[in-house]
Amino acid sequence: HQADISNPAKPYPLFVEWADAILSESYAQGDKELSLSLPVSPLCDRITTDKKQSQIGFIKFVVRPSYRLLGEIIPRFAETVFPHIEKSLEFWDNFEEAVDLDVNGTGG
Repeated sequence: HQADISNPAKPYPLFVEWADAILSESYAQGDKELSLSLPVSPLCDRITTDKKQSQIGFIKFVVRPSYRLLGEIIPRFAETVFPHIEKSLEFWDNFEEAVDLDVNGTGG
C-alpha cells in the first residue's frame, strides 16, 4: 500500500521525523527479539543498522519504483510527489550522523 511507504514522499522535515519514528519502532522490535534470544530482523538492530543507507535503499528500491508505477497511471500524482522523493533522497545522500563526543560516558 502506497501510504505505508509514504514517508519519503512527504516534505522536509516530515520525512525525517517519520524515518526516525519508524526506525525507533524497528529498534524496539530488535531489542525484543534479542531479549527472547531470537535472531534480529533486518534493519532492527540499533547497533548495526546504518540509518543513512537504510533510507537510501528504501527510497531507491522500494519507494521510487512503486511510486513510479502509480505516477504512470496518475501523472499529476507524479508531478506532485516525485520532487519530494528526490529531495528526500538528496537529504539522505548528504546526511551525516551526529558524533557522540561524550567519550567518558558522563552525559555531558
